[in-house]
Amino acid sequence: MKRKSLNFFIAALFLSILLIGTNSLSAPKKNSFFKAATVYRISKYVDFKGREENIVICHNSDNLFSQLLNKFNVNKRIIVVDLKMPSDDKCDIVYLEASKPRELVELTKKYITKPTILVSDKIGFTTINDGTIEFADEENKFGLIINTKRASSMGIGFNSKLVESAILVF
Repeated sequence: MKRKSLNFFIAALFLSILLIGTNSLSAPKKNSFFKAATVYRISKYVDFKGREENIVICHNSDNLFSQLLNKFNVNKRIIVVDLKMPSDDKCDIVYLEASKPRELVELTKKYITKPTILVSDKIGFTTINDGTIEFADEENKFGLIINTKRASSMGIGFNSKLVESAILVF
């Protein structure tokens, strides 16, 4: 059943790419599209130890990132929160932009002790900043680096499909 779910997600993502026509998107929009799609995918393959509630994804990215996450969110299982707006700080997944280094450091410090998946496109985020997931671009191939030690210390588990898709796991 999980295999069908993964295949459906991949097919839906591919169809979305075709329908949106990523060739007509500028480089920053393509970048936001793939980051939002990946964060959404991560939310589908995380086990917060039996929780049935919605997953809250917080970010310090642009409005396009929020719009794309909401577009992917067909089953309304996730709540998208812009960290620039006041919130109650109950984030399950926090995406931090590498292009905003001051915010990245401040928000990492704020969430590092909470049971939160910290995700960033910053090089070295999983090792230097003890983040959970890092977007990696190796030889023009997009992939994930996953720090399972941090996740398991916070009581968070990952579906094996997500871990197997990573380019590096430690």
